[in-house]
Amino acid sequence: MLKELFGRRVPQILGVYLAVGWGVLEFTERLVNHYSASTWS
Repeated sequence: MLKELFGRRVPQILGVYLAVGWGVLEFTERLVNHYSASTWS
C-alpha cells in the first residue's frame, strides 16, 4: 500500500499542499499585522 502511494506521488502532493497553505497563512498574518486590519483584537 505504501509503495502504491509513493508511486502515485501522494506524499509529494500532500507536502506541496501543506507548504502552500502554510505560506498563505503566513502571508495573511503579515498583512494583518502590517496594516492593522484585524477586527478580532
